Amino acid sequence: MTTALHAIAFKAQSHPTHRFQNLYGLLNSNLLYQSWGQLNKQARPGIDGVTTEVYRQGLPQNIPCLHQRLCDKRYRTQAIKRVLIPKGNGKQHPLGLPTVEDKLVQQSVAQLLQSIWEQDFLPFSYGYRPRKSAHQAVHSLGLNLQKATATSLKPILKASSISWITAGYCAC
Repeated sequence: MTTALHAIAFKAQSHPTHRFQNLYGLLNSNLLYQSWGQLNKQARPGIDGVTTEVYRQGLPQNIPCLHQRLCDKRYRTQAIKRVLIPKGNGKQHPLGLPTVEDKLVQQSVAQLLQSIWEQDFLPFSYGYRPRKSAHQAVHSLGLNLQKATATSLKPILKASSISWITAGYCAC
C-alpha cells in the first residue's frame, strides 16, 4: 500500500465522518504500477486484443501514457468483449472481458475506495474483503464455538430448560 493510501486509511479511521474530495487526483503512476502487480496476468484479452504480456512489454510507456490521459480527463473505457461460456446443463453463461487498461484503472480505483471503507468494517466481518474468505469465516466460527466450553454453556442450558418447564413444554 502506498503512503497516500495509508494516509487515506488513517484519515478514514480517525475521522469517520470525513468526506473525501478529489480522489481522482490520487490515480497516479505509482498507484497504477502497484495495481499492475495485482492484476491476473493469465486473464483473456478484452475487445482490443491486447494481452497482459503485450501490455507488459510496453509498460514503461503505457503507464505514464495512461496516467496522462487520466490527468487530462481524456481516458475513456472501451467496450466490453462478451464471451459465452458453456455451462454443465447445456446452456451458456455470458462473461464480459474488459481491456487490460480498463482492468488497471478499475483495480486502482478499487484500492483507493478500499482504503476508505475497510476502516468501517469490524475485524470479524468477512464478506467481499481483501485477504478474507468464507473459509476463514467458518474457521473463526469453529474456533469460537470450541471456546464455548460445556461449563460456559451450562447456565444457558439450565435457564433454557427452566423456561421450557415453566411454559409447560417439558414432558417431565
